[in-house]
Amino acid sequence: MGYTHYWSASRDFTDEEWKAIQTNARQILTHATDHYGISVSEEYDINSTPIVNNREIRFNGFGDEGHETFLLMHRVPEPPDYRRGEPDFNFCKTARKDYDMPVVAILIAARATAPDAFEWSSDGWLSELAEGVKLANEACGLDLEWANSDVSDNDPDRAKVTNVIDLEFEKDKRA
Repeated sequence: MGYTHYWSASRDFTDEEWKAIQTNARQILTHATDHYGISVSEEYDINSTPIVNNREIRFNGFGDEGHETFLLMHRVPEPPDYRRGEPDFNFCKTARKDYDMPVVAILIAARATAPDAFEWSSDGWLSELAEGVKLANEACGLDLEWANSDVSDNDPDRAKVTNVIDLEFEKDKRA
C-alpha cells in the first residue's frame, strides 16, 4: 500500500475550529517553505499556491517532490449510498517526500484543534513523524509531544505508530 496517513472526521469542523485550522495550515506551509525549503503547490503538476480557504486545505509537493494530493475538508462530505452510516475516511500517500512534513504537521494541528471531531493514524515510524511534530510546534507555537503511543517494540525510534491520537495536546506546559 505504501507510506500513508489516514484520517477521518466524525463531524464537520465548527467555523471557529476551521478558522484555527486554516491559520495553522497557512503558518505550517509558510514555515515549511521558508525554513525547510519544501516546495508545495496546489497539485504536483500545477505550480500554484496551495489552497487554504473556507472549504478545504489542499496541496501537494511540486514536480518530482509530489505524490498524492493532501485534502482536508471543512465539512464532512455526504457519502455515497453504499457508505451511508460509515465514518468519513481519507488518506494521503506521500511516499516520504518532503511535503510529508507539512502533511503530518497539519494533521497534528487539526487533531489538537478538534480532538473530539478528528482522528488520524499513519504507517510512519515515530522518528518519521517527529519532523511533522517539530514543524507544528515551530510554526504554530505549540508544545506537542508523543504520549502513550502504542508501539511494536521497546525502541521508540523504530516503533511503528499504531495510534497517533495519543499525541499529548497541551500548549506550553512550562507556562
